[in-house]
Amino acid sequence: MNEFVLHRDLHVDPLTRLKNFIQFIEEDYTTLFGTTGIICIFDISNLSELNHDLGRETGDLIIRTAARVLCQFFPRDIIYRTEGDAFTIIIKDSNEAFIEDVLDEAKNYYRQEMREIGYRNITLHSILYAYEEPITSLEDYYMFVVKEDKKVDSSLKYSGEGMVRNILGGVINRFRQSLDYYEEVYNYALIDEISGLPNAKAANQYLANRVTRTGRKTDQYCVLFIDGDDLRYYNDVSYQAGNQMIRKLGTIINEAIRDEDKVFRWLSGDEFLVILENTDHVIGETLAERIRARIEGHQEDFLFETTVSIGVASYPIDGRDVEQIIYYAEKATKIAKEQGKNQVVSWREVDVAAI
Repeated sequence: MNEFVLHRDLHVDPLTRLKNFIQFIEEDYTTLFGTTGIICIFDISNLSELNHDLGRETGDLIIRTAARVLCQFFPRDIIYRTEGDAFTIIIKDSNEAFIEDVLDEAKNYYRQEMREIGYRNITLHSILYAYEEPITSLEDYYMFVVKEDKKVDSSLKYSGEGMVRNILGGVINRFRQSLDYYEEVYNYALIDEISGLPNAKAANQYLANRVTRTGRKTDQYCVLFIDGDDLRYYNDVSYQAGNQMIRKLGTIINEAIRDEDKVFRWLSGDEFLVILENTDHVIGETLAERIRARIEGHQEDFLFETTVSIGVASYPIDGRDVEQIIYYAEKATKIAKEQGKNQVVSWREVDVAAI
């Protein structure tokens, strides 16, 4: 009923201060890749063994050094630390022979730096792919890498101090693992910890995407702004009582809406935002009344008398701007409270001139 794909800004790798995997997958790929160019994937040899033997701090030093060296040979804004000891560089409209020379210089420089601090078995490996057709999406990139991987002779592997590694295979595995990892991070970051519902940031993103992807006149949805009536008494008892009330309200609201609808905990206290998909203002008002009545009918579940006021605003009748729609729904909620609370007010019925 309230399944939701969430996203959060985590664009900079804290160790190297380079762009990270999240920034990479959120780039405008048409701009990033251009029409033709070179993909360089770097991998640090023997790093896992060194981490095991000497500790994470040593490994971090080696990764930071690799990032610093790469930044000496390539512009910082085209370098990504895609995961672990892997770096990806996208060089659009470039000459393959020239890039190979630069790669060799960078790897030799890094090898020398490692030797100077006593790590002779640490080197940078690289694999280079030239693309001759536009890459316009993450799917295009992934399919290109997989296709190129099949061309690599499996007998050709990099060696170094007893380590044998197929760089591309490792990068693809980390690519898949990173997608799973960051999806977990996203979901955790944008879930309200008290109610277990998506939070206000998630609501703003969802609405922004919803307005962007709509545009046909047949597309419509409603926003319900729900606010509890005089529920400050709960926190006078304890924060635990207040949190329990919020969770119960969220549960009742979630059970009252349809499978395609979304409910979010809003900015503060007992505020909730509901997005009713493919819904005009008439059905929106009906569903808002159902939510209000359900809460009123569950008084045995609450410590104090608990009711809500609900404001309704619809897209595209009340506006085509996300902030405007939310504002009108919230304004309608305030009017509902002024008119006696425990009721539903639709923005389309508000006499704007009288406000």
